[in-house]
Amino acid sequence: MENTGLLVAFVFVGIVILLATEMWVAVVMGVIGVAMLFFWGGEQAFEILGRVQFNTLNSFILTAIPLFVLSGELVVHGGLAKRLYKGSESLIGWLPGGLFHTNIFSCAIFAAMSGSSIATAATIGTMAIPEMQKRGYDRKWLAGSIVAGGTLGPLIPPSTIMIVYGAYVGESVGKLFIAGIIPGIILAILFMCPLFLATLLNPAIAPKEKYVFSLRDFMGMWPVLCIVLSIMGSIYSGVATPTEAAALAAIMALVFCLIFRTLTWQVLKNSMMAAVVVTSFVSFILVTSQMMTAGFAFMEVPQKVCQAFVSLGFGKLGTYAVISGVYIFLGMFIDAFAMIMLTLPVVFPIIKSMGFDPIWFGVVLVVYLEMACITPPVGINLYVVQGIMKGGSRDVFVGAMPFVLSVLGLIVLLFLYPNLALWLPSQMAKF
Repeated sequence: MENTGLLVAFVFVGIVILLATEMWVAVVMGVIGVAMLFFWGGEQAFEILGRVQFNTLNSFILTAIPLFVLSGELVVHGGLAKRLYKGSESLIGWLPGGLFHTNIFSCAIFAAMSGSSIATAATIGTMAIPEMQKRGYDRKWLAGSIVAGGTLGPLIPPSTIMIVYGAYVGESVGKLFIAGIIPGIILAILFMCPLFLATLLNPAIAPKEKYVFSLRDFMGMWPVLCIVLSIMGSIYSGVATPTEAAALAAIMALVFCLIFRTLTWQVLKNSMMAAVVVTSFVSFILVTSQMMTAGFAFMEVPQKVCQAFVSLGFGKLGTYAVISGVYIFLGMFIDAFAMIMLTLPVVFPIIKSMGFDPIWFGVVLVVYLEMACITPPVGINLYVVQGIMKGGSRDVFVGAMPFVLSVLGLIVLLFLYPNLALWLPSQMAKF
């Protein structure tokens, strides 16, 4: 036991050192995994590496990732995202704060096609920020609304991280998708609350604009809404698996681009290349994380850590608080997706041993990821928005802080009311 504990300490020190050299996280996990297998099992342990790689990628559900990315990219490059933003402004532009709320609402709808935090923030930010700056919206709240709205990408289905999590732990991706709907809507409302209050307390942060409802702009949203409803409706009713729903979404996006005559060879090429890049990245990090998991399994690290943690007698509340604190802290310094894959081999057995529902934890895990995307110094959404705004980072960092509290609020709500994530999946038709 002492030798095992010492070896585990060396492993984690090795991870920290390699990460400090700015080596890719996927490479770090692969190197550590191979080193553990060799040290613990000798050359015979290497025989499982081929099986690990094949079994990890030989998954029907993972084919949903390039299809969802493709549909989202077609919506962006095909001009459908602009229709979405104009329709959102026409629908909720009357609220105090105007385009602040339009940003959140547009991000929520776009998230239901993209599944990517970066893509959501970049797409809506590119359309909203230049125009809002011209109209005189406050820079801090403008940056915060885009940064926060982008985090809805992984929570509101479809979600790349939910697909990876489901494949990793063997849970239904369809149920994970549906489990994210209610928390995603709640989080969007929690994001709107500080914008609403800030505008009431200080009207100067948003210009007074005459609101005019445009039926034409509102009806322009229908292609995007059709794609969203086809994804959620087909999965919830059991008519289609997530992979089939992804294929349907990609076909619908392609057809709408043809209808509106925005489909060019360059649009198709850019969309397909984005799907290849994202899928390659996810596949690489998933394979190497499984190699590291295999190394941990040989050393029996998950079992020993789980036993040690349970023996501390924290209970459910203490366990949730400790795990939340660890993820919030790590999210400040490590890429969100990589952080989850690094920690899941150890954290998931603890979650199961404490009696937490795996579907519920999948949603909570995505919320941790969302917080990591908006907390400095490594929050990726902060730098996406900063790049679009072409200014210093201070306004972006300060603008994001109120929305960090919104995410913390959802973390608390999910613990107090787990049915926020579990009720809707329980009503689904069985696949």
